[in-house]
Amino acid sequence: MELGKSSPSYAGNDNEMDKNEPLEARLKGRARFSPIPVDELSVLVISKPFDQECNECFIEVLSLLKKYEVKIYTTKSSLEAIKDDPIVKTKVKPLVFSQDVEINRIITLGGDGTILFAIKLFYNKKVPPMISFGMGSVGYLCAFDSQDVTGTLVELLNLQAMGKNDHISDIDLIRPIKTTDPPPIVDHKDRLKVTMTSNSKKETFMVTSTIFEEGEKEFDSGASIGALNEFVLESESFYLPFTCGLYVNETFLTDISACGLIISTSTGSTAYGMSAGGSIVQAGVEAICISAVNPSSISFRPLILPFNCKIALKIPKGKNENSVRGVVDGDFKFMCTDEDEITIEGSSDPIPFVSKEEDDPMTSWIKRVSSTVLNY
Repeated sequence: MELGKSSPSYAGNDNEMDKNEPLEARLKGRARFSPIPVDELSVLVISKPFDQECNECFIEVLSLLKKYEVKIYTTKSSLEAIKDDPIVKTKVKPLVFSQDVEINRIITLGGDGTILFAIKLFYNKKVPPMISFGMGSVGYLCAFDSQDVTGTLVELLNLQAMGKNDHISDIDLIRPIKTTDPPPIVDHKDRLKVTMTSNSKKETFMVTSTIFEEGEKEFDSGASIGALNEFVLESESFYLPFTCGLYVNETFLTDISACGLIISTSTGSTAYGMSAGGSIVQAGVEAICISAVNPSSISFRPLILPFNCKIALKIPKGKNENSVRGVVDGDFKFMCTDEDEITIEGSSDPIPFVSKEEDDPMTSWIKRVSSTVLNY
């Protein structure tokens, strides 16, 4: 399904905003999370590779899902890190994920980098609900810790009373679940839709990424890539500035001369944009943030625009001596030439993060930013 073509809905589980939810919760992008039948589960599990703690937890999760006969997928890099484990060799053999596979749940074991990698696999289509366990260095996006991975998954995936294959007993698969825990919810985090358009003779863009089998892939002019954090237009020789025209809703705003231009979501405002002096924006605010890296004009300041704005960056003809490239979420990279145009707008397909927040959205965000961003 093409990015930005439909509103949030997931196979077997609508997860759309519940009309009975309080108005504040709906405005903040929250919805109730409901499990789907176990026999319909198709789960992608991604672990931070070559990390001992993550690998041990990865084996535990695979064994749990195998016990309940859940269809399991993972990536080559995650599988490579545990291929010699005896449980993987004899009992658990997850399938390797590919773009044509239908996935309805994602489990990540690691930090924010692992989450971003998982999202990149769905760069041009909807992202299934994500259950993320914090085992990395930052964990701003991670909703669950790793102390009770199996108990949490048994509850969230509705695995109770569905157990089979009891001979799998290498690890403690099921742990007590606290019935007093708050019910799971889904936080929908905004996503950008980045569209590459060539106005010259060039008909395609060559995009490099760590998720592509050959390291690169050819995209037609007019193709789009989704971004959780940001899109960056930058000089390939980063210490040299470039020039581009900035348009909002097809209206010229200004010409920018800078070493880089960062356009981010409110979630991404705590990432690269913050490092460049941009404002930190509360995650529930529907906004697009613009920050410049080393702007030549001292009059340019960070901008915060409504999420429904359409931003266009136009590369002028004959004004840039050095090469300019676009970067989506720090990974998808493509070169821009004269008269190319990059449009950035809010996607209608936000990214669903499963969580069990006890606090209201604002309090939860303050605690997370305080512990992982401002005091990191």
